[in-house]
Amino acid sequence: MSGDTQTRTLLEDWRLRRDRLAGDPGPIPQCAAIQIQLLDFLLERYRDAPEAAAPARFVPKSDLFVNERAIVVHHHLGAGVLGGVQSRHEAESRVSGILQRMTTAGAPPETAPDGQEPWPKDSLYVATRDWGAAFDAIAAGRRAHGWIERALASQPMAPEWALRYLYRCLLDVDRIDDDALDLLAECQNPGAVNYAVLAWRGRIEAGCEADLRDKFEWFFTRPAVRMPSAERLRFELAAADFRVRLAATELLGRIGELADVGLFSDLLALPALGDEDPWERPALIRAMQTIAGAG
Repeated sequence: MSGDTQTRTLLEDWRLRRDRLAGDPGPIPQCAAIQIQLLDFLLERYRDAPEAAAPARFVPKSDLFVNERAIVVHHHLGAGVLGGVQSRHEAESRVSGILQRMTTAGAPPETAPDGQEPWPKDSLYVATRDWGAAFDAIAAGRRAHGWIERALASQPMAPEWALRYLYRCLLDVDRIDDDALDLLAECQNPGAVNYAVLAWRGRIEAGCEADLRDKFEWFFTRPAVRMPSAERLRFELAAADFRVRLAATELLGRIGELADVGLFSDLLALPALGDEDPWERPALIRAMQTIAGAG
């Protein structure tokens, strides 16, 4: 069996994690005992399965000093750019470019500078009657949902200003605009998932209503966007708000992959953190069990 982090399979990773936990249960022995049972289940269930022969994606490195969830999450999702980091500040600095591309590229300013249009006109889109009418409605502060719906029927790749408009509608805490989420789901832009995650996070931080949360879950669990949604939601496991972390964990339990067992296991190996909610570790275990099929 190879222990090389570059070639380790999922099966090898589960076996190594199981042996490590048996020898050193870490800061919370109860969590270790449950993980050992789960890993034993995985080792038996997938012993000869091709899925377990896939490369393990989330493999901890011996030179990584880990005492913060941000370091765990950003190291694994940052393609190894955090080798040797010693603090959360250093981890976040090293991945600033990655996070900027994924979480701020879609966040529009609330208002435009004086004398400028709130969104740049794209001649390719405003040349069509429906997109032009949608742009004019947005610029005038009117509802543009109907125009966007008609425009998407013939052009499912929406202009950036339309995505930003829908994003801002979803952030309005005074109303439940699930129609805006339906329209965002019709957009075939790769960036639509990022806008949805940004709005989802904002609504949770604002005390999102349960029915709109259900709508967001519908958005992320659609087959066409499950993989990009899961990848984007993994970053939210390091969110500052524990409610966002909990919601991301629950969603990943539904749309995650077998490889996520390693990521969750590394988060469970962290010492107790000052901003940790009591429900977070049980949620991570439930997500692992659901992904493994043992829940």
